[in-house]
Amino acid sequence: MIKYDISQGFEKYKNFILRIKDVFADVGETIYRSRNEIKIIDHDGFKLCVKSFGNKNIINRWIYSLLRPSKAKRSYFYAQRLLAKNINTPQPVAYIEYYSNKGILKKSFFISGYFEYDFDLRQTLNFDFKRKLEVFSEFAVYISDLLHKNGVFHKDLSPGNVLIRQKNNRYEFALIDLNRISFRKRISLRKGIINLKRIDSDALNSSVIAYYYALSRGANPDNTVYKLLIRQLFFYFFRRKKQRLKKIVQKIYS
Repeated sequence: MIKYDISQGFEKYKNFILRIKDVFADVGETIYRSRNEIKIIDHDGFKLCVKSFGNKNIINRWIYSLLRPSKAKRSYFYAQRLLAKNINTPQPVAYIEYYSNKGILKKSFFISGYFEYDFDLRQTLNFDFKRKLEVFSEFAVYISDLLHKNGVFHKDLSPGNVLIRQKNNRYEFALIDLNRISFRKRISLRKGIINLKRIDSDALNSSVIAYYYALSRGANPDNTVYKLLIRQLFFYFFRRKKQRLKKIVQKIYS
């Protein structure tokens, strides 16, 4: 059984989309492969970005089959909601899900247009301080005014999930990896600070972003910087402990 939806204007790609599971391994260029795989595929003169979601955990497969939308489906509809709020993200083209005869999700794909960008936020962390200041100050205002004031909370707001292109001496930002976004009526300053904790472990970089974020929200910059640094300290401390514990468990059962 197959479930899918195709955005208006992209119906001409229907045959290709319905065959994506069969052709995915043999076409395009892989730009990311881990639990999931992302490929850039040129099809009929249009550059597509296709994300294949790996889902080997049987419990998650049951959950996505019965209780909540798949990651592909969420990515597709969340992209539409972001664009409706004038928030940049790659153009959603389609999602498609493949189910077993018993109705259990086996595989899913999210297909979007390819977003042309100059660099991502991760790369800016190594820029010289002057250029870094330019990017971070605009990024902080973008997070405050465009995301948080519109109730958009990206739960995986890591540097690799923010694409940037430079235009007329300004920076445009776009979000990717959308399946963990939530839409809320209001995002408090406290929640906003929590949302920034994954950006970077470097105290100087985080302080610059927190400073401009506070100014944009009319908050006290010193307090905001302090609160973000404390949040990050705990976040990275417990993440390292979790990673070490995971390695120990893997050694035990390997």
